Amino acid sequence: MRQLFVVVVITLGLTAASCAFSGRIADDAVAYNISVEESHNRILFLNIIRSMKRRPRIFTEFGLIRGNLRASFEPGAAEIPVGPDATGVYKLNPKATYASNPSFDVAVLGSEKFMRGILTPVSMDVIHGYWIQGWPGELIFFLFVRRLDLIENGVTKTYENEPNDAVKFKAFSQKVAELMERNLRTEVVSLDPTPFGPPVTIKDATQLQALVEASKAGLLVTKTPDSTFQLAKPRTQTQFSFTVGGREMSINNFSQYKPDAEAGATSVGANKDTSKRIGGSVYTRSAEGIIYYLGELMRRSVETPYPPMITLGPKEMPLFVGRKGSPKPGAAEVSVAYDGEVYFIPTDPAEAGASMRCMVLAAQVFGLHRSSEEIPKTPAATIVGGR
Repeated sequence: MRQLFVVVVITLGLTAASCAFSGRIADDAVAYNISVEESHNRILFLNIIRSMKRRPRIFTEFGLIRGNLRASFEPGAAEIPVGPDATGVYKLNPKATYASNPSFDVAVLGSEKFMRGILTPVSMDVIHGYWIQGWPGELIFFLFVRRLDLIENGVTKTYENEPNDAVKFKAFSQKVAELMERNLRTEVVSLDPTPFGPPVTIKDATQLQALVEASKAGLLVTKTPDSTFQLAKPRTQTQFSFTVGGREMSINNFSQYKPDAEAGATSVGANKDTSKRIGGSVYTRSAEGIIYYLGELMRRSVETPYPPMITLGPKEMPLFVGRKGSPKPGAAEVSVAYDGEVYFIPTDPAEAGASMRCMVLAAQVFGLHRSSEEIPKTPAATIVGGR
C-alpha cells in the first residue's frame, strides 16, 4: 500500500511539473516576443535621437533567440502519515524546479547591400500600397515625400518638406491640404507597351507556337499594318493624381520622370482615356531618410513647445513628438537613455499625435528595404542571460 501511495504521489508530482513546464514555455515565448518588440522600438527611437543630434545611425537587430528551458522533479524526504489509522510514516518531499537560460544573437547591419537598400528612395508602388490600405493620405505624403514640384500658371514651383524652416514647412503643409481637397490619390496607369525584338511573320507552326509561348510569358502580341506580328512588354506607372477644374492631373515620381519646362505637357505614359496632364513631380525619401526626418521633427518638439502639426481628416495633431526628461510611470510609449539624458514618446494621444503611427511606418519601410540575407551568418555578439 505504501509503495502504491508513493507511486501515485510521484506520478501526480510529475504531471503537475509537466503542466507547469508547458505553461512556462508559453509564457517565455510571449515574453521573448514582447522583448523583441521593445528592442525594435527602442533601437528605432535611438536612431531617431541620433538623427536629432546629427550623429551616425547604427543599426542592429536580433539574429536569433534560443530558449534553454529545464524542469525536474525530486521526491525528496518528508514524514507523511499513511495507512488506515495514519500510524504509518513514509518520508516524501516532492520538489519541482524550473530554469530558463535564454541566449540571443545581436547582428550589426552595415554591409554595402544593406546601406544601398536603406538609402534607396521609397518607390511609388510602396506608397500606393499604403494608400489603398487606408493609411491617412496626409501622413503618407508628409513622411514619404521630401519635395514637391508643381506646375502652376506655367511655372514650376517647389515646396519643401523641411521641419527646420517654418516658412517652407507651412507652405508645404498648406499645399498638401489643398491637394487633399482636390482628391489627391495614388493610382496605377497603363503606359504604351515597349516593343520586344523585331517584327516576325508566321511561316510555319514553329513560329506560331513561339508566339503562343510569348503570350503565356506575359508579352503582348500585336498585329502590325504590314501583317507581321510584334512582341511588346506591357508597362504601368504608379503616380499621384488630383483634380483641378474637372481636369485630371498627375504627379510623377522624379526617378521615373523629369518634368519639362512646358506647362501642361502630356503625362509620360498617361492613360489616353483619362487625358491626364502633368501637374508636377515628387521626390521621395529613403528608409534612412525617413529616420532622419523624424529626428528633425523631434528636434523641434524638444527645443520648442510647438511641434510641427498635421491635419488628419478633421483633426489637427502633432506629426511626431519626442520629449526629454524622465517620464512618469506609464507616461511613455518608448523611452531611451542616451548621452546622459532620457528621451521618450508620450502615451497621451493629444500630446503624441501621430508619433507611433510614424514609428510603425518607419519600421515597416526599413524592413522592406533589407532582406534576411543581410544578417551576418556569424553573429557579431551573442548575449546570454538567465533567471
